Amino acid sequence: MNERRLRRVLIANRGEVALRVAEACRRRGIETVAVYSDADANSPHRLAAEQAFRLPGSEATETYLAIDRLLAVAARAGADAVHPGYGFLAESAAFARAVRAAGLVFIGPAPDVIETMADKQRARALVDGLGLPVIPGENPATQADDCLREAAGRVGFPLLIKAVAGGGGMGMRVVPQPDAFAAGLAAVRREAAAAFGDDRVLLERFVAGVHHVEVQLLADRYGTVAHAFDRECSVQRRRQKVIEEAPSPNLSPALRSRLCEAAVKIASAVDYCGLGTVEFIVQPGNETFYFLEMNTRLQVEHAVTEQVTGLDLVDWQLRLAEGEAIGSALDDLVLRGHAVEARLYAEDPAHGFLPAAGKLARWVPVVPPGGQLMSSVIQGMELSSRYDPMLAKFIVAAPTRAEACRLLRWSLGRSIALGLPTNRELLCAVLDDEDYLAGRATTAFLDERPELACRPSAEAWRAALPPLAFWQWSRERARHRALGRTKAVYRYQQSDAVQSAEVHVADRGEGSARMELDGRSLDVSLLHIADDGALHIDLDGHARPWHFCSIAGEHYFCAANGPVMVARESSAGLDLTPNNEPGTYLAPMPGRIIAVAARGGSVMNEGDCLCVLESMKMEHAVCARESARVTGVAVSVGDSVSKGQLLVTMESAN
Repeated sequence: MNERRLRRVLIANRGEVALRVAEACRRRGIETVAVYSDADANSPHRLAAEQAFRLPGSEATETYLAIDRLLAVAARAGADAVHPGYGFLAESAAFARAVRAAGLVFIGPAPDVIETMADKQRARALVDGLGLPVIPGENPATQADDCLREAAGRVGFPLLIKAVAGGGGMGMRVVPQPDAFAAGLAAVRREAAAAFGDDRVLLERFVAGVHHVEVQLLADRYGTVAHAFDRECSVQRRRQKVIEEAPSPNLSPALRSRLCEAAVKIASAVDYCGLGTVEFIVQPGNETFYFLEMNTRLQVEHAVTEQVTGLDLVDWQLRLAEGEAIGSALDDLVLRGHAVEARLYAEDPAHGFLPAAGKLARWVPVVPPGGQLMSSVIQGMELSSRYDPMLAKFIVAAPTRAEACRLLRWSLGRSIALGLPTNRELLCAVLDDEDYLAGRATTAFLDERPELACRPSAEAWRAALPPLAFWQWSRERARHRALGRTKAVYRYQQSDAVQSAEVHVADRGEGSARMELDGRSLDVSLLHIADDGALHIDLDGHARPWHFCSIAGEHYFCAANGPVMVARESSAGLDLTPNNEPGTYLAPMPGRIIAVAARGGSVMNEGDCLCVLESMKMEHAVCARESARVTGVAVSVGDSVSKGQLLVTMESAN
């Protein structure tokens, strides 16, 4: 057998996947080399390797996507192999070729295989030729607008426009009706060109309300292809996964066998070598499935498969790259129990899942015994808008699915992330939901259940404001005691309206105070300060641990297993809804302007796109709230903007 032992691996990636690869290499006695951008100067992955090299700059194009720079680091460090992780260049055939041309081992499949399966047109044709079902659609050879529009008419609406070179939820738009086709096509082309350097698209009939199921594959260079069963990834937003589990709760043994056999057949047809995943959609209530795509890399959600099979998939990547044969090692592989993973994102589900950037002021993750936390963030870290907004993955395994879901819900409810919006409450709501717990969630689940992303109720706010006032009062207790009685007026957003509340605080001595809120008197005292910084506060005989932090005048706080609240004292002058000012359009998040459609003096109709902002690898269109004339455009393509920065001003066209 042709085996080549790896000695030193360059990890051409960042964040938690870089930590995961470094850990696997360390267990095999392989040295590692890390790279980091200026924006990642304080990232933990920089310290996880024996060597770390700076990639000057912060944009992905000049750092983690810069092939020449990465290969220069590999040469300087004396690396003999490159692991691409996931995202960035993980599915770049050009990168794989360049690595091999430099005499290094690329830890992944052959460049030609990556190219075939990354090209959605070629992959569809390959799978169709194998006699396996593909989603109805067209792969137009001519990419002119008119040809694509005609093809869309033949496919029918609603349809999905997909980047030929896309993946990971990037470069896709659902077009519900013909009059939205042009805008959807422009958005996909723009996103695909920026992310993949290829703006070609294909058209597929959009199939809503299905289960997203994928099969994990391992293949050696001697022709053996084995599967490690399946995962379900149906809970998604913007066609990107949020909660994953293994195995799927929706497959009969017969359908599971058919899917695994189909995945092995596809990989065998391209002489696959390495780790890979074949994704399918499965229609609820019957045994019908369709090929979706193949990912020629390690998946973000690989840990749930590891939990139920006992395999170390990254270790297997390294072994396969060294030329080891699978042989009979996976012949007796069986499923053991159930595993569920939740991705904690810095984003605001109540505002269309807008990604967030800023300081992670409080970070106290909690996992149960035997659970996993995969993360590369630390308390106090500044999170950049340039990269993916995922903060952490929480993975829990148990003998049954119900137990795994309950433990994961417990873990998330007690984990604290303060300083910027997260999807923590949404994840908890999903794990409490009867449809999800019964295995009925499909890819339409989050779209059909917007109430899962609702803000805290009025009752929750009334219960939370006294502990906030007490925390503020206790930090400056000496001054407040001299005043005798103090008052705080807080403003906060509940649903779509800004509310205010007035809390009066009177010192009662010995670390306690009396609060008045809405005419009700409450006795509040501090019982204990925990090692993790939680304040155990007694509120009229009800004691709970609370976490607090303040950033730029905004107070972030929550009780254990309670929702995160954000409030500001009215004296700070916060306007929580600046984008509702007539005629004023502000940036909803930090990012970079990639398109500007508004022109001074032009009349824009309600719903027209004024400009497009890119943040954390996703696009967000800022659209006109009403028909009006543009009076000012404050940004240009390429500008970096901060949250709340002025973009466009308009006035009534009448």
